[in-house]
Amino acid sequence: MRSSELNTNYHQFCSTFLDFKNDISKKKIISGPWCYDHEFFENNTNSDEKIINYQNDISEKDYRYLQDLLEIFSKKIGFSLNKLHNLNFSDRYWNILILPWLMTYLTSQFSRWKILQEALLINKNLKILKLKNLNFTPAKTTAEYLNLIKSSDEFNYFTFRNILTYLKDTGQINLEEIIINDRKKNYDNVLPERNNLFLNIIENINLFLVKKNNIYIDNNLFKKKNFFKINFFLKQIPIFLFNRDFDNKILKSIKYDFNVRNNLKLKKDPNFNDDHLKLFLNQRILLDLPICFVEGYKNLKKSLEKINFFPKLILSGFNHYHNERYKLWIAEIISQQKTKFLISSHGGGNQLKYSSCLQFEKKIADTKLVWTKPREKNDKQMPPIKFIGNHFKIKKRKYLIFIEEPSWKYPVRFEKGSSFKNYNLLKIIKKRLNKNVYDDFIYLPSTDSTDLEKKAVKNLINDKYYEKNRVFHKFQKFSKITLCAFPETAFLESMLNGPTILVNDFKKKPIINDDMFNYLQLEENKISFPTVEEAVEHINNIWNNVEQWWEQDSIKKLLEKFKHCLCKYDSNALKTWSNFLIEKKERENNS
Repeated sequence: MRSSELNTNYHQFCSTFLDFKNDISKKKIISGPWCYDHEFFENNTNSDEKIINYQNDISEKDYRYLQDLLEIFSKKIGFSLNKLHNLNFSDRYWNILILPWLMTYLTSQFSRWKILQEALLINKNLKILKLKNLNFTPAKTTAEYLNLIKSSDEFNYFTFRNILTYLKDTGQINLEEIIINDRKKNYDNVLPERNNLFLNIIENINLFLVKKNNIYIDNNLFKKKNFFKINFFLKQIPIFLFNRDFDNKILKSIKYDFNVRNNLKLKKDPNFNDDHLKLFLNQRILLDLPICFVEGYKNLKKSLEKINFFPKLILSGFNHYHNERYKLWIAEIISQQKTKFLISSHGGGNQLKYSSCLQFEKKIADTKLVWTKPREKNDKQMPPIKFIGNHFKIKKRKYLIFIEEPSWKYPVRFEKGSSFKNYNLLKIIKKRLNKNVYDDFIYLPSTDSTDLEKKAVKNLINDKYYEKNRVFHKFQKFSKITLCAFPETAFLESMLNGPTILVNDFKKKPIINDDMFNYLQLEENKISFPTVEEAVEHINNIWNNVEQWWEQDSIKKLLEKFKHCLCKYDSNALKTWSNFLIEKKERENNS
């Protein structure tokens, strides 16, 4: 259909590249830069194309609203799953399983809802494409949902379209679908396959060895060397259970059943009134639940029958996010009241006032072991596991190191940077840095960055881009100044290491403040700046005498407060951890 045939009062809404590449109207509303390559995005002067400038920041009002959604829908989903599976488990049981998915799902739906609300301010008469040969394929697991929602054009196409359909059905927009034959085959969610025989042998060996262990430690929590050491201190055998590939093996052949989902419809909640996002979620959320919680639940549960292991303590770091069998095992033994569940922070995000996990772990852990001073009643401050064994000593201060902020193609959880944030900062840094400083500039990429931004960054700075990721520990001993664009793990590690500059607007991304430590102290000591222009000016001014700035008494005192409040560094941290676990175990034995 030619654009001349379309009603000129309508805009084509482009949610993804799939929409944008099919030109059905001159007038377009573009959901974000993910719809096309960045070179086109920067140089686009088409006045008929309106681009939604969605910011990945969050207000206190929105954060509390998301926490409210988490509370409401975790209870509703738990009730429905009990009914479906003919069970009577507690809220905590289901929270252990679903909250890692639910907090990602809610923040993702919320961001797309906000984008569409911005679009409706431009025009409530919209046309969208209906791709005839493309069918919705749901996620099988929590991990797969995250991978799809952060990067898949097809998955996001359906996510936006579901919201648009709801807005049309409730009379909030005029929506016309233009059917096209765009693709010959559906997109695939292909779960990786591994050698099943090998996995079974490894698991059976570990199940035999684990019988005398009183503490189960997530084998991904500590570095391998430290994992073996702490088990030695605890006088138990290091165990490697719950390989996530088993999730893929068990769920591979399980099919999505729309009829089962449709029969699970949530009842209308009179308390929702005219809150259309809540009403939409109430209608949609059970249809979007990963297969592992619905059609595949009994298969996962059956796979645990051979695991006859009931430790006194479970210490988890990250596997309770995305490992379905592991989560189910934890939920099962906790429901039998045989185990205490401890969760350790795996990164430095607990100091953020609005943490992207919505503080869901307080609902499932008996104790959360955090880097910061406690913020929840079941928090306990402990030395950061990530930094155990790190020796923060400068060998030769030479480089200005820029630590890339992780980013995903599509907005998911608001702790990730906006698309092309790093690139936009770099343009200013390159332009404003003195030549002698830029000569010693190195850009260290993260493990999470989009291909489009990576390409743009490389073209901008050429050989300043270091190809390998996860190498800050190799470069930090040569860092003259480390420049961070986000106040999380890399910033905390850099502060322990030496001279550090942070670019962060604390009004948009605040941290927890108390009487001893607050962000104003970082700004007063010229460690943190709200704009990159101010940060670069400071770097230029101090480059020839960084030590004079960093060795000031005020900064030394601030670093002590920083360690006490945000990052409890301990040179004998492994022993501190083992003593804590031994005491905790003995307390459980005597209870």
